[in-house]
Order: sequence, then C-alpha cells, then structure tokens
Amino acid sequence: MALAARTRLGRYEIVAPIGAGGMGEVYKARDTKLDREVAIKVLPGAFAQDPERLARFEREAKVLAALNHPNIAQIYGFEQSDGIRALAMELVPGGPPKGPLPLETALNYARQIADALEAAHEKGVTHDGNRIAFSSNRAGQFDLYQNASNGAGQDQLLFKSDHVKFVEDWFRDGRFLLYDDVDPKTKSDLWVLPMDRASSGEKQGGRKPVPFLRSDFDEQDAKFSPDGRWIAYQSAESGRNEIYVRPFPAANGGGKWTVSQGGGAQPRWRGDSKELFYLAPDGNVMAVPVSTSADGFQPGTPAALFKGPPTANGWDVSADGKRFLFPVPAGESAPAPFTIVQNWISLLKK
Repeated sequence: MALAARTRLGRYEIVAPIGAGGMGEVYKARDTKLDREVAIKVLPGAFAQDPERLARFEREAKVLAALNHPNIAQIYGFEQSDGIRALAMELVPGGPPKGPLPLETALNYARQIADALEAAHEKGVTHDGNRIAFSSNRAGQFDLYQNASNGAGQDQLLFKSDHVKFVEDWFRDGRFLLYDDVDPKTKSDLWVLPMDRASSGEKQGGRKPVPFLRSDFDEQDAKFSPDGRWIAYQSAESGRNEIYVRPFPAANGGGKWTVSQGGGAQPRWRGDSKELFYLAPDGNVMAVPVSTSADGFQPGTPAALFKGPPTANGWDVSADGKRFLFPVPAGESAPAPFTIVQNWISLLKK
C-alpha cells in the first residue's frame, strides 16, 4: 500500500512518492528532528511480512552503513513504525536525462560510477556483475564454474555431476544459480544451486542443488523475475514450446500460468517484473503485461512488437523494456571475432 503524504514513520514525515519497483518503494520525506529532506525506502506491501525479504532489507541497510563515498547515497538510519520497516537515506536531487548525453558527460558519469564500485569492492561489497557463471566440459562433462568478470584469478568449480548442465540465470542478490540439468530419464529439468551457506543449509558451506521443476518434458531458457518471486521458462509439455511462469521457490503446488499463445521461446523480464517478452514461432518479439496479487500471477494478452532477426538465440532486453539486443552475424563472411575488455572499470579512469 502506498504511503500518503504526511504519514509519519518515527521521526520522518512522508512528503511525496519518488519511485517504485520490485525491490522497494522510495519517498521524499522530512526529518522532523533535524529539519532536512531525506529519501525513505520501504518494502512493497506484498513483501512487508515476508521474513526472507525483511532479512534482505536489513542486509541492505548494513551494506550501505559500511560505505562512505561521495558517489554512494548515505544511510541515516533504519526505522520501524507501525509494522513498517524503512531505510532513511540521503536525498539526491535529479531527474532523467533529456535526450542523449554528450560523450564527455557520459564518460564523466561512468568514472563516478567506477569510483563508487571500486570503493564498494574494497569494503567487500560485491554484486553479480563481478562474477560470471558458465558451463564447461573441460573435465569431460558440462559442469558449472564461476570466475571474476574481469578475468582475474582462476575458474572456480561450483558443481560437478554426471549430467550435462547449462547455466540459465543468477538470482538478483547472487544467492541462487538457476541451471538446466539434462537427465536421460526426464530430459531437461530446472535446478537451483544455492550460492551461500545460509541458502544451501549446508553447515560446512557445501553447495547442494535442489530441483525446481522435473517432468517428462524439456524445461529450459528459464529466468528469475527481478523481484525474485517467479521463474519464467519454456516447455514443450503441450506438444510445442510455450512460455510458463511458476512461483519461486515453490514450483510444485504453487500454481502454473501459461503466458504465450501459439508458441513461444526464450522469455525475458522487464526490470520491474511487470512485463514479459518472448520470441514467437514466426520471429516476432512479443510483450505480455503481467500483474501479481495474493491470488497469484495474472498474465495479460501477448502483443507483437516487431520482427526479430533470423538468428535471435541469446537475445536480451534492457531493464526499462525499451531496448533490445540481438546477436547478428556481421555479413556473409566469417563471423567477426569477439573482443573482451578486462578490468574495464580501471580503464574508465584513464
């Protein structure tokens, strides 16, 4: 439920909403004791009583409290009032850019972001952008590995088994890795690999994967929703590939919803978890609005956006759902080589 103007959360009085997303709602507020403007972040109403979400919310507060950098918003405190938990943070004025940024301005912003990331890394604060998870058959079977995204250090084996495995997605806070497991008996199934001790339940830090969805059909191309509540995937259980959504972490018994109509593959989420995109059999990129409630998941009617390129495997969409990235061959000649830039954060400072 949105907070109305003049609502009091301890010493803070709500002034107006700033924005909202799958991970929280942010408001402009006034510190009545120090007479200053602040930003207040609260959990969305649907998650306000979720113990797991509350724990993550408190972890965010502790992470921010450990950082002190001019390009990172300061945290002023953690407030609890009338059952609402809130982060009080520095209010940074600003707005969306008006048109494309000049190159020098964009580089200046990138340098500031790089400085902030470096400061966070020095404090041991990391995010999924610092690691890459992948599959490799270097040991004879496709197993799961990770490494730093800048290429530094050695590859780390995450999980090894007798089955072929392919990485699908990484949970937003890095706690879970979603992957395909090709079982000769049940075809391609979806499994989740906990990435920390608390999530895995292993006292000695061992990683024990848990099945998310096992059936007699191929389930693949699965993606976590950005808010962490759902998994979208494609399955041929109807006789052709369609897009389905199930709740996470309870796949079985938690409901299942068909999103596509007439076939679909490779689902992708918008950053606020309120829209799904997928590829139709005719090559069209389809968009489906979605809404959630206590009763479950409600997909809207798919609408064609545009015709994608012939080879769209591995495509993606920006968080705002307005830009699309497709791998396109560079002409009829041999494919152009990939260029990998390592340690790009330090290069921005030069």
